[in-house]
Amino acid sequence: MNEEVNGHYKNVKFMCIDVTLLDLNFTDGSVDLIFSNWLLMYLSNKEVEKVVEWMVKWLKVGDYIFFKESCFHQSRDSERKHNPTHYHEPIFYTKVLKECHVDDGSENSFELSLVGCKCIGEYARNKKNQN
Repeated sequence: MNEEVNGHYKNVKFMCIDVTLLDLNFTDGSVDLIFSNWLLMYLSNKEVEKVVEWMVKWLKVGDYIFFKESCFHQSRDSERKHNPTHYHEPIFYTKVLKECHVDDGSENSFELSLVGCKCIGEYARNKKNQN
């Protein structure tokens, strides 16, 4: 759907991959924006740490990683028989992102700054779930 709507932009690349394999050849510092929607909650703690490390390396200094996750517990209306989700607490994501540093090869080191962290109001109202 996203590619259908936004595919005409020549500076956007749409991919569907197994992120745990990450056979991507992005040059460090070459990505303007990383958007992730309900990805990290399907990864183990170690996988999240590795994926975030890669994301931070790919990102240009001063640009953004935006991600949306369900935290704490399941946010669906009904129980599933099989739930592959690892519900991490927001403090886990904050800690992992805060620990990532990037060196630019010129003795400069950069770290991420948290711009915001909040519950999505519309989702909370419709699903009656703050997580």
